[in-house]
Amino acid sequence: MGFFNNNKQLTEQLASCEAKNQLSQAVLKALYNSMAVIEFSPSGDILFASPKFLQAMDYEANQVVGKHHSMF
Repeated sequence: MGFFNNNKQLTEQLASCEAKNQLSQAVLKALYNSMAVIEFSPSGDILFASPKFLQAMDYEANQVVGKHHSMF
């Protein structure tokens, strides 16, 4: 009986985490679509640039992703 009770708790925790993850993803998507956002690795390489950033800087993603931030 304890195993199944514990399994139910784990299932509920997993569902809660999945809901929080979906909310976080929706917030990030809204930010990326409404703001100029750029993400860097710890070493300064560009990992992601939002469409608004690319438009503002007049670049395409393939021109900046993987490059070092010093290009700006």
